[in-house]
Amino acid sequence: MRRQVLLLALAPVLIVSGRIGTWTKQALVILPVLGVLYLDHRYRTGPALGSAGAERRASIERVRVVNLLALGVVTPLLLFHYFRIITRQQASRIEASIRDPLTALFNRRHASECWSKLVSARSSQGLPVSVVLFDLDHFKRINDEWGHDVGDSALRHSAQLVAQEARSSGVVCRWGGEEFLAIQPNTPQAAAAAFAERVREKLATTPLVAGGKELVVTGTFGVACDSTAGSLDALVDRADKLLYEGKRAGRNRVLSERQP
Repeated sequence: MRRQVLLLALAPVLIVSGRIGTWTKQALVILPVLGVLYLDHRYRTGPALGSAGAERRASIERVRVVNLLALGVVTPLLLFHYFRIITRQQASRIEASIRDPLTALFNRRHASECWSKLVSARSSQGLPVSVVLFDLDHFKRINDEWGHDVGDSALRHSAQLVAQEARSSGVVCRWGGEEFLAIQPNTPQAAAAAFAERVREKLATTPLVAGGKELVVTGTFGVACDSTAGSLDALVDRADKLLYEGKRAGRNRVLSERQP
């Protein structure tokens, strides 16, 4: 019995597998158990002497060797499989915690965390950091006239375009509702305004196709810059005021703070 119980080493592999159904798992665990009981019964009831007994014991010895080899291979494979699953799940959860589920951009919380790290890194250097805040024009009208599904598509469409234009060193997030924010470290205001203009133009010239029709989505942008280690909310508030000034001026435009 001690020699055959190694067959049961396969049970954990079968149990943790996510690709095998519950009933199949039970059957594949029960079969080795029955096999163990059968081999033990044959071992105990077989003749002690004679060629048949010797042949039976030789067969059991071969099974024991196979079991040992299987145990030596299965155990590291099981551990590797387990840690790979855990690593993937952990990475997936971390990614989900920092991403907006609709647009796949970073969420507001992650942007705030990035800002804290950015301020810590540049506090002694005095490097400029700019923020570009933009809002989709007439988004409520899009939802009312085209439906919320098209509204969601417009958000994803806009997120994709701004992500394509953003520098890899910057952080782009969905700030809330139909608002998006791009944090651009080591970027003076003029460069940030040029970035905002590229995004604005790309939005206006890349229509969203919905239901066989083209929908032009535009945005209004506010750009603010700071060379001190101030707060993100204060800088975004300055950009927000410029954004709404642009809304009042007719939308689909970029407004920046006046340079001193």
